[in-house]
Order: sequence, then C-alpha cells, then structure tokens
Amino acid sequence: MKELSKFIYLALFYILYTLYSILYTLYSILYTLYSILYTLYSILYTLYSILFLKIYLIF
Repeated sequence: MKELSKFIYLALFYILYTLYSILYTLYSILYTLYSILYTLYSILYTLYSILFLKIYLIF
C-alpha cells in the first residue's frame, strides 16, 4: 500500500510537471509572437513619423 501511494504521488507530480512545461512553452511562444509584433509596430511607427516629418517639412 505504501509503495502504491508513492507511485501515485510520483504520477501526479509527473502530470503536473508536464502540464507546467506545456503551459510554459505556450507562454514563451506567445511572448515571442508579442515581441515580434511589437518590433514590427515600432518599425512602422518610426517609418510613419519619418514620413510625417518629411510632409511637415515640405509644407
């Protein structure tokens, strides 16, 4: 009985660890996508501000 409960605890720990690693992987993927989008947004914003300055300087 003692061995069985030990095995059950190990199985629960393994399941929780697997869920944690899956969630962490999803989190890191989402964070990477977010950083890529943020970089694209900042590049576009920089281009937009440069264009706006050029238009402002022309007129």
